[in-house]
Amino acid sequence: MAPSVEQTLRKFLVDELGLPGDVTADSRLAESGLLVSAQLLDVVVFIEDTYRIVMRPVDVVPEKMRTIASIAAVVGERIRERDGA
Repeated sequence: MAPSVEQTLRKFLVDELGLPGDVTADSRLAESGLLVSAQLLDVVVFIEDTYRIVMRPVDVVPEKMRTIASIAAVVGERIRERDGA
């Protein structure tokens, strides 16, 4: 079974960006200082490369990039859009 978008994002954030291993899907990433704005580009590039989608400027706003769960929701929307669903 393939990992979920949330699992994949969490693994990237922990393994590649150095977030603590106890970060959860609902952890406030920027507000808690876990994710700094400079890392946001890394997250967007990872998402676009991994899921073959294009993140729009309206996707990369604080309320949509707040938690792993909210980012995964945006990714899911873009995947459905890409697949014509």
